[in-house]
Amino acid sequence: MLLTRQQRFILDTVGRLGCIRYDQLAILLRKAFLLEDRARAERIARAAARQLCRANLGIREAGNVLHLPRQPPDEQMLGAIDVMLLLTEGAPSGYQRGAAPVLLRFAVGEGKVRTFSVLQQGRGCPLPPLDSWERLIILANDPQELQELPLPNLQFFAFWDSEGKLQFLSKEKSSN
Repeated sequence: MLLTRQQRFILDTVGRLGCIRYDQLAILLRKAFLLEDRARAERIARAAARQLCRANLGIREAGNVLHLPRQPPDEQMLGAIDVMLLLTEGAPSGYQRGAAPVLLRFAVGEGKVRTFSVLQQGRGCPLPPLDSWERLIILANDPQELQELPLPNLQFFAFWDSEGKLQFLSKEKSSN
């Protein structure tokens, strides 16, 4: 099957992330293909993804989410993608799933690239090796119980407020 550029982009994106909502995919498509209209980007995303699903080309649809065949949609990963899209204004310079407990790694910038890792607070896995310049964003379930990781990296906390808006906090490092 001959694929369009948008279909190849969608396959690559779902392959890198494991799952993505249509609204998130539309933001990435808009930036990647310089589309001005958000509604048009979402229509393109839905049409291209529908064709990929029907052709059985490695992605599935579950409601408003595209995902890999044997990997159900992950709400924490969808939240990590929201963080990435907000911080990069929809134009990350690179992104990929991380090894647990890291949900997502992404970069932003062209000249001076900054790398970020998004982690879920409370996942009891040992941390993979992280570069010291990598910024950590910890998805918190409860903003009242923020726990920094014992790492020298710059750490931020992300959480959704009562109105459903994504908020960020930074805690000052305590020196012992």
